[in-house]
Amino acid sequence: RQHHRTPCCDTCGSTRDCEPDVDNLEIFYCKSCWDKYEEDFDEPEVQSVQSQVVRQLVQNHTIIEDDPTHHALWITHDNPQLGDKIVYSGPRRMVCMLETKEPGKKNCVRIVIGDIDFSGKVKHAGIGNVDGCENEVGTECIRMRNVKGYCVDQKQVATRLSRDKSIIEFQLRDENAQLLTGKSASKSVGDFFKGCNGAIDVILDPQEDSGGWYPQREACNGGRKIAPQFRSKGVGYIRLGDDMSENGLAFLSSTACLTFLSSVSSSMKGPPPKKALPPTAKSSSKKREGSEKSGKTNSFRQQQPSQQCESDDDSSDDESVEEVQKVAEVLKDLQSPEMQSSKKWKDRAELLSLLGKGASKQDGQHSRSAALNVIQDTLGAKNGNVHVIRSSLIAAGMIGVAMGGELGAQISWKTIMIETLKLLKSKQCGSVAKTVLAQLHGRCFTLANSMECVSHVLGAGKLSASAGKGKQSLSAPKPRNASANGGNSIEVIEWLAETTERERSMEVIDPMLDRNGLGMLINLFFSYADHRDQRCRKNVMDGLMHCVLYGVQRLEMDLSRVMKMFSGLKETNKKGWDQIISNVKVVLGEEQR
Repeated sequence: RQHHRTPCCDTCGSTRDCEPDVDNLEIFYCKSCWDKYEEDFDEPEVQSVQSQVVRQLVQNHTIIEDDPTHHALWITHDNPQLGDKIVYSGPRRMVCMLETKEPGKKNCVRIVIGDIDFSGKVKHAGIGNVDGCENEVGTECIRMRNVKGYCVDQKQVATRLSRDKSIIEFQLRDENAQLLTGKSASKSVGDFFKGCNGAIDVILDPQEDSGGWYPQREACNGGRKIAPQFRSKGVGYIRLGDDMSENGLAFLSSTACLTFLSSVSSSMKGPPPKKALPPTAKSSSKKREGSEKSGKTNSFRQQQPSQQCESDDDSSDDESVEEVQKVAEVLKDLQSPEMQSSKKWKDRAELLSLLGKGASKQDGQHSRSAALNVIQDTLGAKNGNVHVIRSSLIAAGMIGVAMGGELGAQISWKTIMIETLKLLKSKQCGSVAKTVLAQLHGRCFTLANSMECVSHVLGAGKLSASAGKGKQSLSAPKPRNASANGGNSIEVIEWLAETTERERSMEVIDPMLDRNGLGMLINLFFSYADHRDQRCRKNVMDGLMHCVLYGVQRLEMDLSRVMKMFSGLKETNKKGWDQIISNVKVVLGEEQR
C-alpha cells in the first residue's frame, strides 16, 4: 500500500508535478524544487562548496601534505608530437615562456619563464610519490620548475637593437622577477595570473641573448610585433584558449593537473562535470531523468577549451570558402605583371604574409605548391627588398610546418632551401632564416636529404660527390684554404654544427644519415678546419664532435672507425683531435648514466 501512495516532494511536501530521483525511485521532487536545484549551480555559494570539495580532494591526493608551496607549473595540451622536440634534461634543457595580455592595460603583458623538467603523458608528470592526474583538459603535459613572473609595460621596458639591427629586443631583469614556485616563492602562479582571462601563448625554447634580452618587434616595417612561433629557436609554440581566445588559465595547474587555475566550468553557464558535484545528503542523489542538467553535463567535453595553433582552422564552411578565395586572389595578385614590375615593396610584403597565413591553413592546402613557386621566385630574384624577403621566409616557414614531410617533395623546395641558407649571412634576414630552418628541421627535412643543398651553398659539390662513393667516404680529406671573407661559409658552418647537434639528439630521425652521408658531412666540416676565422674553426670542432656522436649513437659505429674518417686532423691539429675524443667520451659517459 505504501508503494501506491500519492508521491509528494521530499523538499517542500507538494504533491503537484512530482518526478522521481533516478538514483532513488522512492524519493520525489516537485518541478519548482527541481528548477531551484538547477538554478543553484549558478549561485556563488555552490562555487564555494565546490572549492571546499576541491580542497578536500587535494588533501586526499597528498599534493600539499606538509609543504604548502607550489612545487611546479603544469601545462596541459593534446600534441604528442612535441615529445621529440622538447629537451628537458642535461645541459641542453629548454626554457619555456608564457605570455598573456594584462587585463585592462594597453601594451602591458604578464610573462612567466621557467625551466622545462618534464614533457610527456599527464599520468607521468607527478612529483615524488604523487602521480599526475588524468583529466578531460589534455592528455599531454609540460612541467616547469624555477618559475619567475614579470609584469611588462612594452612602452616602458628597456629595449635595444639586435646585433644584426633588424630586431628590437626587450630585457627581463632578475631584480624585477617574482618567484612563483619553490620554497622562496613570493606568490603562486594563480595569484600572478589573477584576472587574466585571455589566451596564453606558450613559447617553447624562446630566443634569448645574454643579459635576458628577448625579441619583441621588427626594427622597421612599422615595428610589427614578432609572431610567437618566430620568437622560438625552432620548436614552436602552443596557444592555450577557447574558440573566443579566452580562458587560457584552464590549461594551467599547480597541483599536478588535479585542479586548474581556471575551472573549465567557470566559463560555462551549465553545471560542472558530475565528478565535481558536492556530496551532500540531498543534492548528491538528485538526477533528473531527461532534464536539461544532464544534457548540459553530457556536452561538457565538447564545450571545453582546446589548444589552438596558427594553422588550425575552426571557421565555418562559409568562412572556409571565403578563405580559399582570398588565397587564390593573393596568388593572382602576386603573379600579375603589374605586381612583378611594381616597386611598392610594402604591398608585396603584405601579400606574401597573407599568402603564408592562408596557404598554411587546411583549406588552403591546394594552393601550397603555387605559393611555394612564388616564394621560390621571390627569394631567387636579384636585389630583392629586405622586407619582401623576410615575408617570403616567414611564409615558407608557415607553409612548411603545415606540410611536414611533403615539403621535401616539392620541386621548389631545393631552391628555397639554398636561398635560405645563403641568407644566413644577411644582417637583416639572417635571424629569420635561421629560425625558419630550425622550425622545418625534423619536420620537413633532415641532414640526410639536405646535404646536396648545403654542399651547393658551401661550394663543395665535387668534394661531396666524391665523399658519397663507397670507401672514399672513410678517407680523410685535406683541409682547404678558405679565406675569412669567403662566401657564406662561416654562417652555414655554424648552422650545420648546431643542426647536427640537434638532430643526433632527436628521438626519431626520418630519414637518417647513413655511413656515406655521415662521411660527406664530416668532409664538409673538415674542409674548413684551417679557416682563418676563429669562430668558424670552433664550429668545425663542435660539428666534428657531434658527427662522431651521431655515428656512435645513431649508426652504432665504433668510435675508432668514426675518428678514422677525419684522421688528417690528427696531423694538422693534434690538440683539437685529442679534445674531440675527450669530449665524446665525456658525453657518452654522461648519457649512459
